[in-house]
Amino acid sequence: NQYSNPRFDIPNDCSNLAFVTGNTGSTPYIDDVDDGNTMLTSPVFDLTAYIHPYLNFSRWIYRNIAMGNDYFKVKISNGTDTVEMENIGNNFDEMSAWKTRSIKISDYIIPGSQMNLFFETADVEPQNLVEAGLDYFSITDTLLNSGVEDIVASPKEK
Repeated sequence: NQYSNPRFDIPNDCSNLAFVTGNTGSTPYIDDVDDGNTMLTSPVFDLTAYIHPYLNFSRWIYRNIAMGNDYFKVKISNGTDTVEMENIGNNFDEMSAWKTRSIKISDYIIPGSQMNLFFETADVEPQNLVEAGLDYFSITDTLLNSGVEDIVASPKEK
């Protein structure tokens, strides 16, 4: 009784497109992530002019098995270090819906001029149904306040 992929992108953003792991085929198992990972990598961007940069995005996650090693991760690099900002492993209680996030970048890494983002999902347990989507991406110099959950954690708390 759940969708394994979004039927539409998130409403009220700048277009009607989103990144998804697969949305073709007659059944969910035809075009999902199988026996490995897939990663969406941003172009290099510069955050040196930002005072308090936030990564803002909406994500869609689906997995048909409640337990296992499958995941959705968000990582960031400043050209020297790469750190994990979010890891949705067994906490798949937010499935089949767009969930908006806002993460303060400096809580995880020192912003610089050679930044990259990595959005990764994986089907580690063979034959699970794993899907992910990404939409409404932005970097802002403040926290967005309209219905966005602020994720604030130091690397020590993970």
